Amino acid sequence: MGSGPYQLEAYHQGQDFRFTANPHYYKGKANIDKVIFQIIKNAQTTKAALLSGEIDATLLEPLDVLSIDSDAIQLYPYSEGRVGYIGVNTNTLDNMDFRKAIFYALDREEINQAAYFDEAYYISAHSILPPSNPYYYEEIDKYQTDLDRAKAYLDQSGVENPRVRLAYNGESQLEQTIVTMVQEQLGKVGIETELKPMDSAALSAANHDPESTAYDLFIGGYIMGLDPSAYAPFYTSGGSKNYFKYSTPEADRLFQAGEVEVDPDRRKDIYNQAQSEVMSNAIFYPYVDNKKIMAVNKRISGVEAANLVPIYQFGDASQLEIQATKEAAHD
Repeated sequence: MGSGPYQLEAYHQGQDFRFTANPHYYKGKANIDKVIFQIIKNAQTTKAALLSGEIDATLLEPLDVLSIDSDAIQLYPYSEGRVGYIGVNTNTLDNMDFRKAIFYALDREEINQAAYFDEAYYISAHSILPPSNPYYYEEIDKYQTDLDRAKAYLDQSGVENPRVRLAYNGESQLEQTIVTMVQEQLGKVGIETELKPMDSAALSAANHDPESTAYDLFIGGYIMGLDPSAYAPFYTSGGSKNYFKYSTPEADRLFQAGEVEVDPDRRKDIYNQAQSEVMSNAIFYPYVDNKKIMAVNKRISGVEAANLVPIYQFGDASQLEIQATKEAAHD
């Protein structure tokens, strides 16, 4: 299937995908003849399989990395240009002062330290674009933690008995850590947080439902590439990914103008304004550009040549090699 370095040989539902090297690949046949993508749903089982040698490579969360104590495993952190964020459902949180009270009460550095442990695995994010994006606007209002300002906005909002419902993927240990930190931070300014674990399918359905009132805040993240026009569906009227149920005429105008502008300097200025417009409305609280961590058995070489990339993991898996044996590699 396709023209890549491998062809699908077999799929066993719920178990694995099996691939064989494509003899017609334009760079030549891959170094490893057979590759198995094994389906393991439990993170602890996956880690145990890596340590036992049952699998040769997997993605790990930072928490799992801390407990990896093996000379046979090499770690490869790499950036995907991802933005992890706390999103607002404006169907239920339509009070901007209250939203700003929430944002100024949050502490992204504390969240990131708790979730990712080491700055080798994350960069703090402050805009709708990741810090590595060439259109990233450094001068944007970053909603730095300010509890006095948060309390002032809360008073100004007029909200009595302030309370929010925070939805997240209940299957993710990482998101459990993040929402626990958010609950603690909002509590410091008198905002009660109800945690709402959901399965990923239910959370996605609610995100896409323009009338949803299932939660007030939610944990999200995206990888949208380098061109800022790709982010428009999140922040424009009727956008297919407008999970915030919010839009402004100014955001619509700016994203439309940026998409057709050909002058580089003018285009950058337009997207600077677009970032400021979105952030000023307090619907999106970015906190991290976290790295993926690929853990690979040292018997597999050529990882750098294979080029770790966003979403697809290996840019060109034909460059991988097995050092100790000619057995099939497992991933």
